[in-house]
Amino acid sequence: MAKWGEGDARWQVADLGEAGRNVNAWHWVEKDALPWSRERLQELLGSADLAPGSGLAVRGTGLKSCEGEAVVNNRKNKIIAAYELAVVVGWECVGEDGGTVAGELRMPYISEENHDEDPELQARCGSSSCAGGALAWAAAGGGPPPVAADLPGRGSHVAVTSEGPAAQKAKEAILSSGKKVIYDAVATFVQELRAGGPMRSGVAQPKAAPAQSVDAAVAAAAGEANGSSAPAAAAATQPVAAAEKENATETPAGSGHSIELREKFFAGAAELFECFTVAPRMMAFSQSPAEAQPQPGGRFSMFGGSVQGVYREVQPNSRILLDWRFSNWEDGVFSRLELCFDEPDKGNTTVTLKQTGIPDADRFGNHDVVGVTEAGWRQQVFDRIRRVFGYGC
Repeated sequence: MAKWGEGDARWQVADLGEAGRNVNAWHWVEKDALPWSRERLQELLGSADLAPGSGLAVRGTGLKSCEGEAVVNNRKNKIIAAYELAVVVGWECVGEDGGTVAGELRMPYISEENHDEDPELQARCGSSSCAGGALAWAAAGGGPPPVAADLPGRGSHVAVTSEGPAAQKAKEAILSSGKKVIYDAVATFVQELRAGGPMRSGVAQPKAAPAQSVDAAVAAAAGEANGSSAPAAAAATQPVAAAEKENATETPAGSGHSIELREKFFAGAAELFECFTVAPRMMAFSQSPAEAQPQPGGRFSMFGGSVQGVYREVQPNSRILLDWRFSNWEDGVFSRLELCFDEPDKGNTTVTLKQTGIPDADRFGNHDVVGVTEAGWRQQVFDRIRRVFGYGC
């Protein structure tokens, strides 16, 4: 028997804290996401340009209020978000005559019930310094106001009344060019909240490094095992990652082989979009580790790193552009992958996949790369999404 304090550490029970009490997030955990929601909406809309390309200087003046409830639950590593929010954002416009029009944007109902729809948007001018008039609130439950605009596009209802030329110009600028900015910001917020919000690691990483190759990761791990410092190991892999990013960006889109697939699903575009941008959903159907940072330059990884990539363009619920590769391809070789999500009828979505620049062979000389890639998309991705989430026939 070993003396006190001389026992083998491998056989000693250590207090692992919360990580030891809730292994793999098996137990139900609930977290208040309202503070995070306020902070994230402030980042997305608080100082946003609300009329890009209109010639008017219309900017957000901060999040005035975000009331309601937002809760994120985690059970068996499955994220469940419940939220119902009323959001008010201030805005200000400096007119051509130097007059200032200040007001508010209200989204009275942002909820998980309509997560795949654009929320109702209300606008008004509530400042006494308005040049030329004011925007009045749309009457709630009392019928439309004297002048109402039901704007087409995206299936939304926007109710506004106006007086005076300056307020009219501000209204038109916000509700034309600014409407897309507002809805895209809300879509990003909802996507991140449904992905875990404050529970998701890496949310507050505005700039992500490009995906490393397997060899680079192994080299970094070997450097740490040999006693070199973590910064030195990271610095050693930076040239490799930079070279991969450069090669991925400069690889001609028409080089190599290409495949194109069209797959139909009984699900909304938002649900299918999350299957390629939300790590817990990716892990659910692939049954393996996955990583997703859906922003330009963010990392993409599936099947424990066998599939690697870098996000190039992300249009919520509509389009994803990636530099994509298998880990057994030659170093620095990426294909260009485009995923488009079209929902002509609610609950029926067609996913169009276009992949170009697929190499002739992998690093081991196998020449069936195109066949393996196409079969992988059909069997390991699309068929699994149908079976696991019930999105198929």
